[in-house]
Amino acid sequence: MVGIALLGMGPAGVDSLASDPGSHQGQHGPLHSPMPASIPAGAPPLPPSGPSTQAVVIGPVASASPVAIVPGSGGTIDDERMVTVNAGEFAMGSNLGEPDLKPEHKVYLDEFEIGIHEVTNRRFEQFVKATGYRTRSEVENQSSCWDGRHWTPLPGFDRLHPQGPGSSIEGKAEHPVVHVTWDDAQAFCIWAGKRLPTEAEWEKAARGTDGRLYPWGSEPAADGKTLNLGDRRGYREFHLAFAMVSVDDGHGWAAPVGSYPAGKSPYGLFDAAGNVAEWCSAWYGKDYYAQSPARNPQGPATGAAHVVRGGSFASFEAATRSVVRAKLEVGGRDCATGFRCARSKK
Repeated sequence: MVGIALLGMGPAGVDSLASDPGSHQGQHGPLHSPMPASIPAGAPPLPPSGPSTQAVVIGPVASASPVAIVPGSGGTIDDERMVTVNAGEFAMGSNLGEPDLKPEHKVYLDEFEIGIHEVTNRRFEQFVKATGYRTRSEVENQSSCWDGRHWTPLPGFDRLHPQGPGSSIEGKAEHPVVHVTWDDAQAFCIWAGKRLPTEAEWEKAARGTDGRLYPWGSEPAADGKTLNLGDRRGYREFHLAFAMVSVDDGHGWAAPVGSYPAGKSPYGLFDAAGNVAEWCSAWYGKDYYAQSPARNPQGPATGAAHVVRGGSFASFEAATRSVVRAKLEVGGRDCATGFRCARSKK
């Protein structure tokens, strides 16, 4: 049996909740307070996705007790719809905007597949029922959300209670799963025989190869029909101070996946802008683009936070551009971050 520790809940009393709003680079809106954790020395690397049938022991750091997961076993239940992104070059980053977007540079990627939808509550529940896995937000009974003034850790917010105490995922089977850490997402991907997309894969799948800034083109589209972003419902339902109150996109929180077909990417991805932000596999490096390899970049070798992409239902418009990079610390999770899966082509 292969032993692996996916980072999540640390020893009792070790972890503390973050209150520093600067620990998240504005993915949803103003700077965001994640739930931090430290990386244990000597933690083994994650296995690549593939056909291995050796069980992977997950926990106890990411689950209430060790959980054995057979890589790829979940792929036979109800596979997510995937689309192929052909091998080739695209322009990554931008010479305009935030410093970490620069420089724009050519990147060549091998062919890969990526989910057209974010992973849903229904699909994640299949994983939970098959393995007994518990997310860190469930174990600790808290996660981050907007409290009317800040992104802050709040009790009673977790995967099963996405909008806090009194809420549930009943009737939300096709909504994206949220309140999941990077390690929770990795655990699901291992079970499904997949992996998280690299930052470069995510950007190419979201914006294509013609240099557009959004999945649908280069012009913003805060029209209530193209994406789910911070709108008047967000302002009304949880006092989203930076909401676009002139816009009503039909959802104050996350919407069912695929609700905005007008916002599809050139490769057919839904919700690559808005709805929920999405984990990528890569560590975040502010200056990484200046030294990134030209072929299949994987991100920095190490770091303190992982890349999050795409913006969310709590984002202002500019944060939903496909070039925007954000970060969330190890152990971080919130009401507006989920993920989608990718897979290397054999």
